This record gives sequence, structure tokens and C-alpha cells, in this order.
Amino acid sequence: MKNLLLAISLLLFTVIESAAQCCPDRHSTNAHDGWISCSPSFNPVPGLGNSHWIRYDFGQVQSLYQSIFWNINDPGRLADNVQRARIDYSTNGSTWTFHGFVDFVQATGNPKYEGFTGPNFGGVSARYMVITPIQNFGGSCFGFSEMKIFTEPAAPTNFAINLDPCINDGLQYGIQGGLLKGGTYTGNGVVNSYEDKFDFDPDAAGPGRHTITYQYNENGNLFTETATIDVGECDTGNCGPCPPCSQVVQPILDGNPIQNGTFYKSPELNSEGVVNTAFDINFRGAEAVNLNENFEVEKNATFLAEIRKCTELPVNNLLVNGGFEAGNLSSWVMEQHETAEATMSLETNAAHVLTGNASAKVVTTSTTSTQWHLQFKNIGATVEEGREYILTFAAKADKNIDVPMAVSRNNYPWNGYDEMFSVLTTEWQFFTLPFIPDEDNTGHLRVAARLSNLPTGTYWFDDFVLIQQ
Repeated sequence: MKNLLLAISLLLFTVIESAAQCCPDRHSTNAHDGWISCSPSFNPVPGLGNSHWIRYDFGQVQSLYQSIFWNINDPGRLADNVQRARIDYSTNGSTWTFHGFVDFVQATGNPKYEGFTGPNFGGVSARYMVITPIQNFGGSCFGFSEMKIFTEPAAPTNFAINLDPCINDGLQYGIQGGLLKGGTYTGNGVVNSYEDKFDFDPDAAGPGRHTITYQYNENGNLFTETATIDVGECDTGNCGPCPPCSQVVQPILDGNPIQNGTFYKSPELNSEGVVNTAFDINFRGAEAVNLNENFEVEKNATFLAEIRKCTELPVNNLLVNGGFEAGNLSSWVMEQHETAEATMSLETNAAHVLTGNASAKVVTTSTTSTQWHLQFKNIGATVEEGREYILTFAAKADKNIDVPMAVSRNNYPWNGYDEMFSVLTTEWQFFTLPFIPDEDNTGHLRVAARLSNLPTGTYWFDDFVLIQQ
């Protein structure tokens, strides 16, 4: 995983392009679309010893200017996001120059995530670069997804905010307007202004166009710049349905730790969970909030509980029997090959407690080295080429384990659309897999947990929801 040469989507741009497409730089929510280091090794920069690091070779000496970074956008790996890193560069690979420390912005886990503006290297000459993470957001590994560096200075640009949220997207963190003048942000929906960034709550702002003001001092003069943010309503434009109180798939708030995210439903919240460092929890819709004796919010974490109306809306779930509330496992199949064996059954004592009384239980008793030899799968949904879809589901296991979840065609030529590794624990968690099919698939979509090539064990699944954006 070390000494990768131009392997992590490093792009060198000689021009800066603009596009009218919504979120043109959105990033995958798959942790495997990027670089992750879980074991330190000897750093090529003298004096840094064993550490987590990645080394880039640009092929020849380049002039480096503005950079853009994307952290790991997998909702299950946000704690492994780089929070602070050291950057060194070199023209020959042996003599290194220390550029400085860079603070990274944690990814959102949202399919619309578009990264953050990194340092401007000011035209320094370099062929090699080493990025050494020194702090993350509480995880056991370190990683980020992508880096872009421009090889020409950017032309002067106007103040602009690249944000196109929906009313149901939850708080948006670490937004920048691009000027980096040490100023402050104000406006409807701005809930925090800090370090040349701001946080924006589209729900607090409401649907419509909102003006955001940025003020900064330069040479004793006060300057003001403005930009707009358009907040979309549910089920219009690029916005999907609002989370329905009665059917929304979400983590359990009494988990330990409590998972990141915006939570809905429940007339009453009772929690003894822990909110980890740098986590952000937003609970909405309760009539009562009871934080019990063991409830804890660690330093730099945020917990917000708001009593507000939560609108009931139906979910157009494209999967049949996704929540197993039909009292059976119809539309679900346990696919087995060669010596791999497993059983599936309806579980009524371990349901994802926020939605219904039933879940699916899978016990694997024999596996092989091939992932697809055991697949717990739902088949029969229809998807269209080029459309955006979001698969959500809840899962847990009898041990901490990474489980591949894939969406693909269930007949020849078995085309795959996307895959993610869900980091299951012994507590229910909520996972999200966005994907865009590259073909029409009428009645042959396969949603599958691939359980071979893993230690034998027991898995529970619940609340599968597939919607079209």
C-alpha cells in the first residue's frame, strides 16, 4: 500500500475547467476507491521513521499550484479519514523540502461529496511528493480518496459556494467560498463560521435561494462578497424523497458508539450511547429526549437533539420484501457453489428495532476462497441506464468483519454496477451504496451480500431500501 506512483487518481491539470453539471466532482462512497494504510512502514523522508505515508511520482519535474483533496467517502470509514497530514516534496527523490502541515476536512458519506480545497503550493518545482498523515478522526487506519494538483496558476475567480443541497440532506460541514481571506460567513442556514469555513443546515434555511455573505479585512479595508445556495424540496429536481418517519432506515441511537448521521422518527429518544470525537449526531422529531447516566459526548464531537415535526412520506422501495415484514423470505435466495454452504432464516428476535419486528439471519458453515460462492441476494428489481439509485440497508454480525455488498445483473453477462465493503460489528449499523447502472436491467437486478472468502459466522440483515434519485 506504500510508494504508489500516480495510483490514487492523481491528476495534473494545465487548465481549469468549469461545468454546469450538478456536483461534477462528486466522489464514490466506496472505501476501495482510494488509499488506506493500516500498518506503518519506513518513510522515505529522512527522520520520519515508521509511519503511514503515500509517495507520488509525477513522472517529471512539475510546477505545482492549487490542490484539491477528497477524503474517504465511505460512510463506514469516515473515522479513518485523514484529519491532519504533513507534506514534503522533492525534485530528485532523495533531498526533501518540508512544505507544511495540512488540515483535512472529513468527508460526508453523501454521494454529492465534492472534496475540499487543499494548499496552494505557489509554483514550487517537484517530481515527488510524500503525504504523511499524523491524525485521523478516531479510526484505526489512515486514508484519503483522491488528490488533484494544478500545474498552472489559476485565473482570478469570483467568490462562489459549490453546494446544491436538498432539504433532507442534513448539516453540511466545512464549506468554503474559495477566497481564504480569514473572513466570516453569515446568512440564512449558516449555523457556524470558523477557520474560513462554515456549516450549513438546509433544513433550517428552508427550500429556495439563500444569500450567503462573506466579509474579510484586507489592508485595513472591509470587503464583502456574496454567493447563493439553492435548497431543493423533497422529490423535486435533484432531490429524493424526504426520510419518512415510519420507514426510514437508520442506525440505533443507543449503539456504542452512536453512528454519524441525521436521525428521524421515534416519539421519544432514550440513549446511553457515546458520541465519538469529531462525530456529528443530529436527532429530529422526538417528543422527549432522555440522556441517561452513561450518555457521553466526547471532546470535539457534536450531539444535537431537536424536537420538530417529521413529515410522513411513503417510500417507493424498488425491492420486494426489503424489510422482511411479510413474515417470510420471499424474493430472497441463498446462492451456494462448490463446497460453500449456508442457511438463511427469518429472525424475529434480532430485528433492526426502529423498523418492524423481523430480519433475515444467515449462518455460513463452509466457505471457499471465491466471494460469490455464497451470496445472500434479492433478485427481481428493475433499473434504468444512467439513472442514480441509492441502496440502504442495516446489518450486523457475530464479530467485526468486512462484508462485500454488490449490485449487479443476475443473468448473463452478469454485469456489475457497484460494490462496497460494509464494516459490520455486533451492533446494528446503517449502510448506503449509491450506484448508476450502465445498462437497462428489467427484472434481473441482484442485490447481494457476498459471504464466501470470509470466516464462517452469523449475519443479520434488515431494512433494504432501493430508491431512484
